[in-house]
Amino acid sequence: MADPKGSLVIRGGTLVDGSGADPRRDVIIVVEGGRIKALEERKPGPQIEREGVKFIDAAGKTILPGLWDVHVHLLDWMGELYLAHGVTSILDATNILDWILAQRDGTAGGHIRGPRIFACGNAFGGHPIFSEDDPAQVLRGVEDARRWVRHTIEAGVDAIKIWGFAKPDEMEAMCREARDAGLPVMAHLTTSARDAVLAGVQCLAHCTGLPMAAVKEPARAQWMVERERERLMAIVTHKPAVTAWSLFAMMEEETFDPLIETFIRHDTFLEPDFVFRWALASPNRAKHEEEDKRLMEHPGLGYLPEYVRYGVDGAWERYYHLSAEQRDELARGYEKFCSFLCRYVKAGGKVLVGSDTSTWPVPGVSIHRELEFLVDAGLSPMQALVAATRHPAEFLRCADKLGVIKPGGVADLLIVDGDPLKDIGAARNISAVIKDGQVVDRTYHAEFANPIPRPPIGLLHSNPVPHLTELSPRAVTQGDGPIAVRVRGTGFIKQSIVEFDGTRVQTTFSDSENLEAAIPRWLLARAGTFPIWVTNPKPVRITDYLHEDERSNPGYLFVRFA
Repeated sequence: MADPKGSLVIRGGTLVDGSGADPRRDVIIVVEGGRIKALEERKPGPQIEREGVKFIDAAGKTILPGLWDVHVHLLDWMGELYLAHGVTSILDATNILDWILAQRDGTAGGHIRGPRIFACGNAFGGHPIFSEDDPAQVLRGVEDARRWVRHTIEAGVDAIKIWGFAKPDEMEAMCREARDAGLPVMAHLTTSARDAVLAGVQCLAHCTGLPMAAVKEPARAQWMVERERERLMAIVTHKPAVTAWSLFAMMEEETFDPLIETFIRHDTFLEPDFVFRWALASPNRAKHEEEDKRLMEHPGLGYLPEYVRYGVDGAWERYYHLSAEQRDELARGYEKFCSFLCRYVKAGGKVLVGSDTSTWPVPGVSIHRELEFLVDAGLSPMQALVAATRHPAEFLRCADKLGVIKPGGVADLLIVDGDPLKDIGAARNISAVIKDGQVVDRTYHAEFANPIPRPPIGLLHSNPVPHLTELSPRAVTQGDGPIAVRVRGTGFIKQSIVEFDGTRVQTTFSDSENLEAAIPRWLLARAGTFPIWVTNPKPVRITDYLHEDERSNPGYLFVRFA
């Protein structure tokens, strides 16, 4: 009986296998049953075609392992984007447990279009203010921590994620449970990374906790812990807080080498997440902004939710209004962070490529930007590629079959034009993506839909809350109408509705800052002062769940006597 996955032969090309070894020129890769059967040098002479075998000519191209993203918060619209950009495996770091496991199994079975999924399920150690609509599980002591982690392990997760408000004894207990089950632990920290690593954490998400571990004075480290917690709380309270990079700017370089030694001794993986945490430091940010906007206009991506388009369209403007002091902190923090990371890699430390995809940055595209960031930070292109291939597989303990192109391994391959070892940007020039031995359709499909949609949550994965700043005209005469009122503000989407004194009126969307409301004559039959709101459909962000509803602040239209 023929193999259901068929046979594939890739001829020619330069192999960069993901291990960090020197590239091999002019190779032949034989794939059968979704696995790599043979890997050999191509022999001179005519090439034999065989019936039932698909041949790919890779002459002049580079062959890489499929890429990884190890920091994902998967949403049901992301699958095509990952595959189109060569990402064949992901680690979902926090999600609704039952939903992400259904996605993992559905994707593995070929029922859902997307990358291979490794899942953490719930994250443990969230703050109560996040708990209602975010799957971060609030803990109530060591026994509670053990119980939740055991429950998650029994459900069949691939890793454990700890969040920023877990207490030290809770963290240690969770790490012990994970270690006994043979699972790795990732943590988003508000405490010292050194303490977390000694407790059993194996991956520092966003490299959180690093600044607190890279200062000499304990009192200063504790001050930084308190500031980082305030920063996280500022997401929902809107209170002023330090920036993430200001803490990195405080790191003291004489602490680097002893800290690196501790990390390496405990086989710690660092996930820098440049593309999200340090986007403002990129000299390519204007180019990235334009790239995102063009992508949002692609006709095949019409299924993307409105909050995604809003996030991409407004993200740069919302984050770029920095004071001179903040810009200085950004520059100093970035320089110190890059210095630490390069010293860590030079000493043998392992870096993981992740991009914290939720609504922004764009999945798939984000990984290529992360690779470019790593090279800009001082890593070699080879080191960056290993961080996106072999190291993720090692962290997730599946390096026997993924992450490196070798006989017996899963046939996840990326064929690109050019040489990414000379220019890491060449990894974007994708000729073919192969997952499980099958050539992937890299086009976007307007009809793409996930058969198991994800229930929305409020934190980030939701519509913006509208804010009204201007009405024109501000006054009209009793009995006039219909009247076109121009509404200016922020956070408008195509589904935004203008309400006049509690009555929804016909609304025309222009862009995220402009609407036009048609107010009929009968609503203007009496004089008075009438509130106007803009309403976005739920869910709106958790940042405004503290309000009673999803309305904007009111504006007022004055109706004069005739």
